[in-house]
Amino acid sequence: MSNDVEAGTIFSKALAKYPQVFSPFFINLIKSGEVSGNLENSLNYLADYLEKQYYLQNKVRNALIYPGFIFLGFIVVAVLMLVMVIPNLTSILEQSGIDLPLSTRIIIGLSNILRSWGWLILLILIAAGFFLWRFIRTPQGRRFFDELKIKLPVFGAVFKKIYLARFADNLSTLIKGGLPILQALQVSAEVIGNVVFEELVLEAKEEVRIGNPMSQTFEKRKEIPPMVTQMIYTGERTGQLEMVLQKMASFYVREVDSVIATISSLIEPFLIVFLGIGVAILLTAVLMPIYNIAGGI
Repeated sequence: MSNDVEAGTIFSKALAKYPQVFSPFFINLIKSGEVSGNLENSLNYLADYLEKQYYLQNKVRNALIYPGFIFLGFIVVAVLMLVMVIPNLTSILEQSGIDLPLSTRIIIGLSNILRSWGWLILLILIAAGFFLWRFIRTPQGRRFFDELKIKLPVFGAVFKKIYLARFADNLSTLIKGGLPILQALQVSAEVIGNVVFEELVLEAKEEVRIGNPMSQTFEKRKEIPPMVTQMIYTGERTGQLEMVLQKMASFYVREVDSVIATISSLIEPFLIVFLGIGVAILLTAVLMPIYNIAGGI
């Protein structure tokens, strides 16, 4: 990029050569700064925006790492017990001739399946993961999972707030950077990160193009809370849309923080109960027959 700029290429065009690094949002804001002569301000807006987006994404990611790690650890331990520990006890239990409880028979059955067909199950899981990954990369797959994310219980509301915060933050930053409203809506739609919300913003752009207010489109969509529609309507009527969007973005970032903090505080006791039930089932299935053998002796 340095060589391109030294050779006379405009900075935004030098950035556009690396779309895998610089998003359309980034490039358009730089282009706006070049046209208006406020490149320094545009770079400041970008720095603030990237910092806020990093904070939001990091918050969500950190909330999911701990439960994911614990759940994966439990699965690994359970599989190792079924493959290595249970087979050694099975021969003893079968030789004792006692009637085995249903839970023990189920555990032994799972152990036999894993030992005999574990390699096939692993191959099926790997193939399913690969095809799922390929499916997500298709337009149909992306739409399916984007719609699923905002319909999930509990987490669907969190995703909606994240997308609303991202939309409001993107649009306010672009307007502040000097982009025309139509171009700002186009860029915001491209970087919002969800097909459903992307289409919604593009619909709003078309309404604005023909002279209708943006809030008119949002009012018809159930994905947009009434409060958001009313705030945008107020911003359009008063000419303070940029300020209203900033307030809205700050509000939803705080909402996401609050919801994630609540979920994080509930995950730990839930995991304790879940792991306790799992361990209790395994121990009951293994120890009850051993106690019965000891009682018979």
